[in-house]
Amino acid sequence: MEPIREADRTIIVVSVILAVVSWLSLVFLVMNLLPTGINVLLFFLALFLAVLCTVTPLMWSVNRRLASSSSGSVIAWRSLRQAGVLALFASLSAWLQMVRSLNWITALLVFGVLLATEILLEIRR
Repeated sequence: MEPIREADRTIIVVSVILAVVSWLSLVFLVMNLLPTGINVLLFFLALFLAVLCTVTPLMWSVNRRLASSSSGSVIAWRSLRQAGVLALFASLSAWLQMVRSLNWITALLVFGVLLATEILLEIRR
């Protein structure tokens, strides 16, 4: 396995730092603010960023391990896209739960649509 590129190392470090900041801001929002208007929007934004930045290094590691001959930038963008899909799923699930519409069927339907989108994007590549 080839050594980690400097750009990839930067992406991982920035992602970890943003993940910590996002999770701390999410905790602050939940503990100190009432769920009204802009606070709900901030909650979903913090949740999306927290999941995105937490999952990006994990996806980078998995993609780097499974990639046969992809360049480093392709792996970085692919892992960011896959983390974004998971973050979108988490945010949509939280929103559906907030409006009391989340159940197994809607969760599986949302997951299936996002999975099909990811598969189609990967096939197009």
